[in-house]
Amino acid sequence: MYRPFSRSLLLGVLCLAASLARADDCPTPAALAPLLQTDGIFLGELHGSVEVPALVDCLARTLSAELAGRRRVTVALEVPPDALDDAHPFWRGQDGRASQAMVALLRSLAAQQARQQIELIGFVPPEDYPDQADYEVAMARRLDAVPAGHFLLVLAGNFHASRPPPGRPGMGWNLVPAGAHVKRRMAHVLAAYGQASTSWFCMGSRCGAHDLRPSSYAADQAPGLHPLGRDGCDHVFVLPRLSASPPAQAAPPGGNPVTSP
Repeated sequence: MYRPFSRSLLLGVLCLAASLARADDCPTPAALAPLLQTDGIFLGELHGSVEVPALVDCLARTLSAELAGRRRVTVALEVPPDALDDAHPFWRGQDGRASQAMVALLRSLAAQQARQQIELIGFVPPEDYPDQADYEVAMARRLDAVPAGHFLLVLAGNFHASRPPPGRPGMGWNLVPAGAHVKRRMAHVLAAYGQASTSWFCMGSRCGAHDLRPSSYAADQAPGLHPLGRDGCDHVFVLPRLSASPPAQAAPPGGNPVTSP
C-alpha cells in the first residue's frame, strides 16, 4: 500500500541518495574479494548514521550483481521479522536503529527484493529474552536458518557483529555476541570513520545526535576495506565520516524515548 513520504523521511531518502553518490564509499567487487571467499559479511556499526545504511545499500547491489547466477544474496537487518514494513511500530523507535536513513534503506532493499535481486529478512527474535546471552544465541540461530547456499549480508550493532576468540567476551562485555554463535563462515567487519563525526543514538535516557571523535580503528587508514584482526573483527571498513540520521518518527509525548518497541 502506498504511503506518502513525510518531509523528514524524504530528507532521509535524499541524504541516503547523496551518500550513495560518493563512489569512493562504495567498494568494487575487486575490493570485496577477501570477503567473497566466505559465506557472508557481518557488518558492525554505531547506530544512527546516514553513511552506514548507504554502505549496506551499495553492498547489496554490488553483491547481487557480482554473484548473480551463482549465489543468492540475503540481507539481514537488526529488526524483528515482521518489521519489514515501515508502518510497523518498531519504526517509531528513537535509538538509531529506526532512523530516517534506515527506513530509506529498508525501502530500497524491499524494491531490490521485489526485483528478485536479493532476499530481505529481520533477525531480531520476537520472543522475550530477559537474559542477553540467550538473546545473542537466538539472533545467531535466525541467521543460521538462512539457506546454506546464500551469501549473507548482515547489519547489526558492532557488539552483536563481533566474533571474539573462544572463551573471551566481546568488546568489553561479559557475554558472547551473536557473531560468535553464527555457525556459517562469516567475515566480521567493523564500520569505522576517519574524521570527527556525529551519530544519533541513546545514551542513558538521552537520545539525540552525539559528537564523535575519529575512530581509533580508522587511524592512518584511507577510506575503504582493510584487515583488522582484533576485537572480534576480521576487517575494518573506513568511511570518511559519519553524519547523524534522526529517527523516522518523533518520539510520542510520554512514550519511551530510548528503544524501538
